[in-house]
Amino acid sequence: MSVATDSVRSMSTRTRSGLGSLGDRVRRPSTAFCLVDGQSPGLVMEWLKVADLWSARVAYLDDGALVVSILPASRLEKAPVS
Repeated sequence: MSVATDSVRSMSTRTRSGLGSLGDRVRRPSTAFCLVDGQSPGLVMEWLKVADLWSARVAYLDDGALVVSILPASRLEKAPVS
């Protein structure tokens, strides 16, 4: 057996998960771009659910300044990615 074959056989079995295979996760975009209040571009860093209400930690631009804040989902909308 070649060295390359040995290393493939000894790969971690954690390359599969409920999120799909490792290849699927690498190919699919994982970054959620959004608009805060319909105008400020932002990036969803994580989703949080407290008392049945969804919020997100978002990094966004506000008058040229970078702001990181937890915002209710009602203030966010999906931004088109080009």
